Amino acid sequence: MFLILLIISVSFVGILDFVFLYRNAKDASNAHLSHMDSVFRQLTDYTDMRLETSLQYSAMMRSSEYTNAFLRKTEPVQYNRLRMFRFVSNAFSISTARQNALAVSSLTDDYVVRNDGTGNVAIFLKYFHMSSAQLNALVASFRAGYSAQTQLVAVREPSGLPHYILVRYEPSGHPVPLYIFVSYNEPQLFDTSTLADNGTFVLLSDGMPAATVGGMTLAEVEALDFNHLPSGMEKRVAGSSFQGFSYMFLSYAPGVVTESFVQTLLLGLLALAGAVALAALVAQRMYVPIRELLALTEADAVRDEFEWIKKTISSFHTRMQTMANSFEQHNRQLETAVYRDMLGGIVPAGQFSDTMQGLRLTYSAAFRVAILRFNPETADAALAQDMLYLLKQSIDGFLEAIASACPFFKIIDTSFDTKELIFVSEDISAFKDGLNNALLQIESEHALDFVAAIGGPVRKITEISESHRVAKWLLDMADIFDSGAKVVTQEDFNESKRSTVYFPINLESALAGALAQGKTSAWQKILDEIITTNQNDRDSNLPRLSLMFTACVNRVLDTLQRGQDEVFEPGVNLYLEFREAPTYEVFRQKAHDIFSCLEQQMSTEKKKLNTDSVAKTLQFIEDNYHRDISLFDLADHLGLSKNYMSTLFKNSIGSNFKDYLNSLRYRRAHEILQHKPDAKIKDVAEQVGCSANILTRLFVRYAGMLPSEYQEKLQKAQRNNKKA
Repeated sequence: MFLILLIISVSFVGILDFVFLYRNAKDASNAHLSHMDSVFRQLTDYTDMRLETSLQYSAMMRSSEYTNAFLRKTEPVQYNRLRMFRFVSNAFSISTARQNALAVSSLTDDYVVRNDGTGNVAIFLKYFHMSSAQLNALVASFRAGYSAQTQLVAVREPSGLPHYILVRYEPSGHPVPLYIFVSYNEPQLFDTSTLADNGTFVLLSDGMPAATVGGMTLAEVEALDFNHLPSGMEKRVAGSSFQGFSYMFLSYAPGVVTESFVQTLLLGLLALAGAVALAALVAQRMYVPIRELLALTEADAVRDEFEWIKKTISSFHTRMQTMANSFEQHNRQLETAVYRDMLGGIVPAGQFSDTMQGLRLTYSAAFRVAILRFNPETADAALAQDMLYLLKQSIDGFLEAIASACPFFKIIDTSFDTKELIFVSEDISAFKDGLNNALLQIESEHALDFVAAIGGPVRKITEISESHRVAKWLLDMADIFDSGAKVVTQEDFNESKRSTVYFPINLESALAGALAQGKTSAWQKILDEIITTNQNDRDSNLPRLSLMFTACVNRVLDTLQRGQDEVFEPGVNLYLEFREAPTYEVFRQKAHDIFSCLEQQMSTEKKKLNTDSVAKTLQFIEDNYHRDISLFDLADHLGLSKNYMSTLFKNSIGSNFKDYLNSLRYRRAHEILQHKPDAKIKDVAEQVGCSANILTRLFVRYAGMLPSEYQEKLQKAQRNNKKA
């Protein structure tokens, strides 16, 4: 009997102990991976901000007249060098990211400007701990390319401490190339306090290790086969917002035998010993005579035994509850991952049925998505990096206050600075007001700058990615048009658009161009389109339209450098001329008459222009639009003053230099996308001489849509042609 009870007790306790040990090891592994991801995000954010400093310096240097005078060696040279030194020193002092030193030079002469002084190249090399061979190799590498480049150079002080030099090469926009050197010591470039003993952080340049911090040296990292890492080593890889750089994080998983593991094992052995003792006691009691057994039932020892059994069961229940809580937390993480995949539209159609069963969601509710984005740099300055988790919890608390009116409400963290809400609400106006109030409260308490957009309703949860796409588009459009609203919806956007006067800047530019070229039918057609659209599709009235037309005429007169009295009859008030029109038809006729006068004046002015200079002007822009050029460069090319060049350009082309250059860049980008619809917007922007942000604004301005929307339109047309 004792043997049977012993086998049962040992088997039960052994299985239970194995389950606890396995779960302990699994939790330790998950905790390590989660901690590794958190540390990696903090490390990449920290280093990314430092790398972007060179772009800030590059933009400041490129747009400064001090830089231009310094590179051109404009007389007096020493005075302009002194001005350049002060400019570099001020730029260094106002930088938000800490650096060790800053220096700029053209390297065409033996002169370098640092943030704390000036000197020759030899002094600069000593100050930055670089060798002549390193500098010569950098220059040769940069000059072999064409567009702006950045490289990271690892150097060491005489004492052996590592330093890192971020070198920025600016080949265009100046008479000679400009080199920008930013020096960092290890704690300035890497968040060593966050890394601690958590592994090795690797900075990659063009996919190759360039610098490391942590447990492994650069040579040890270079010797690794990243496809076959040593046993127990985990790897994380992430891109950088800085072109050409990326990050890698290497860390060993904790060993199986941890303090918690040992405690669980000892507790299991203790439970096993108790089970053996209990089995022996029960077996012994069963062989005691019945009379003695009845007598013992009233003894203190028997009551203590049952009390001991009760405590054992209670302890077992507590452990099971802890295990259940762990499983519940794991299920919540899986649920969040499923929602995130739904928003991105990457859940396969065949898995939706199982997913819906697991999440207990219906198929026929009015689901919507709201995207909230905040800028963490606007948070309270006293908020430490490790307090961001508490900040997000506080934000969730404000948002959950509006969840009571929603049959369904879910908060998803999709990125570091973005939250998405999946909700069901039949009264979107009330929900919008509640969300707006919540954002105002969050801003008041945490000094955060928030903006939110709500997508349209979808009848099935399987279509939630469509509401997400609309909300994201509204958020992008809110950034471009700067509506000032905290929460925007599609209805708000359409209403705002309808209540404005239709007079797009691209039509005004086309109108001015047609006037300048004497294309009467073209400018009349543009006028008719503007007036007809405002009459039929907009809620604008004649007084507001009169203001827009008056402003347009004044801008054309400014281009001609003529006053109203020089073109029209003395004493004529253009606004009153437009304003007194009783109907749109009378307004149309007055507009035709006034712009006919402008056309005649522009025709007269056009005959006075220097056609040779105009041809050279257009050719220069055509040859250099993909570079960073300005009106100053054009004037310098033609040997004219900047003011005269501006007047000549306006009179001959019909628009200012910047508008013409932007229009040309848009047209060239338009042509590139027509031939290559799959091209990256960033690559197209570089080919036409501007940033991706500026190209986006140009497409919105001239085409009324985002570049990505235009690509989708072209790709759809290609697919239709193939089907046909």
